[in-house]
Amino acid sequence: MSDETPEQPDENGLIPAEANPWWWLANYHGVPKNEDDPKIAENRETWNKILYAKLKGAKRDLLTKKIDEFNLPLFRVSGRFPPPELRQIREYCIEEARKNWKHTFDFDGYFPFALNGPRNQNTFKNTLFTKPLFFSGCLFADEFDFQGSTFEKRAHFSDTFFLDHANLSRCTFKGKSYFSKALFFGPVAFGASKLIGNCYFNDAKFLDNANFNSFFWNPSATPYQEANFSNTDFFLRADFPSAEFHTAIFNGAKFHESTNFQNTIFQVPPRFHKTTLHSDTNWEVKSWPNNNPDGLKQAVEWKSSWSRLKLHMNAQQRHDLEQIFFCKEMEVDRCILKLKGGKYIERFSYFLYKWLSGYGQSIGLTLVWLLIFLIAFSGIYTTLGILEYSNPLGAPWLESSFWEELKLGLKISFANTLPILGIHRYFLSSETSGWIFAFSGLQSTLSLVLLFLLGLGLRNKFRIK
Repeated sequence: MSDETPEQPDENGLIPAEANPWWWLANYHGVPKNEDDPKIAENRETWNKILYAKLKGAKRDLLTKKIDEFNLPLFRVSGRFPPPELRQIREYCIEEARKNWKHTFDFDGYFPFALNGPRNQNTFKNTLFTKPLFFSGCLFADEFDFQGSTFEKRAHFSDTFFLDHANLSRCTFKGKSYFSKALFFGPVAFGASKLIGNCYFNDAKFLDNANFNSFFWNPSATPYQEANFSNTDFFLRADFPSAEFHTAIFNGAKFHESTNFQNTIFQVPPRFHKTTLHSDTNWEVKSWPNNNPDGLKQAVEWKSSWSRLKLHMNAQQRHDLEQIFFCKEMEVDRCILKLKGGKYIERFSYFLYKWLSGYGQSIGLTLVWLLIFLIAFSGIYTTLGILEYSNPLGAPWLESSFWEELKLGLKISFANTLPILGIHRYFLSSETSGWIFAFSGLQSTLSLVLLFLLGLGLRNKFRIK
């Protein structure tokens, strides 16, 4: 035992992985150096053989059934270690753990495969993994606890079978983590876990509740992070409340039961291409991305993501969200035109569409512009009337005082605000100034555009299908 062997957990309360007998069982034939190291297969065979032999009765029958159901020959093991060899493996793992931990600890009561004794304590709780972890294709037959652990390097859990509850809450994944094609038969918890490297769940299957509450990306550590759930099956409830993602990919995923995205934050548009969404999905997201894409390639990807979300909301009769995603899509279209150097008149039309009506979604914004034009053109008509000091507006029954001109200017402006009613003809005559006629035509044209946008906003607000 060296003088550098720790006596207590570090300042974060973490225990070195090498101080845990489970670590030495997982690396019984040596710590693999890379993904192609043959030690991975040797370690996996030893691990699965021991864990499979521990199963009895209903659990073993259940595992056999699931192996056949999901075609998982990797977990089909035969035979078991004879007691002397099993005892030798156990003693080796405990001895290696003791070399790395001075603190008094009951390893005998802690370590997994005692030949006799109570339920095993299968735990990596509050463990610091400073080396890459290779659990690919391993069987976790009983409940395993990784709560509060930190993975400094890559963590490989691809093709892993969690037969019972898997607790990976409050973990920190600093390197890439792989759960591709993993099978979670029991409940799984990733609550409050922090991502710094990319995390891959593609083709995984969650047969019980999946909890990703407050699962978040650390923007101070990396400018980009990807959580990939492509082609993942969530057979029961999936919860992502208060989670924060940079890039969340759910392409091809299937949500068979209710899903919760309440208070979730997406830094870039999430991808839901060819995704099967459950009708009982909570979309009370805390924030959608408001920033502009970086470059044309990203802009095209964002447009595709917003368009797909819009179609999903249309299918679910969520027209409020459909309108939000339509606005997001239009905003990206505007960016694409700018990046491609599109015609100025086309780009300007997008600008007007946004600022006059919020892309046809805002009733209030259009009413404000109608009011602004009403007041502005009233001022124009009043000014022109005062400048025409001899019967200025062609209305012989009015005196040319300021207040009379203001009153008449307001009437003309109001009449032009509602040109479809035709009441403007009562205030204009052949003797009216040409400038008055010109501005009246301009205001009537603008008002028609705004009235159309107002109708569009009302239709979108109260649309029923």
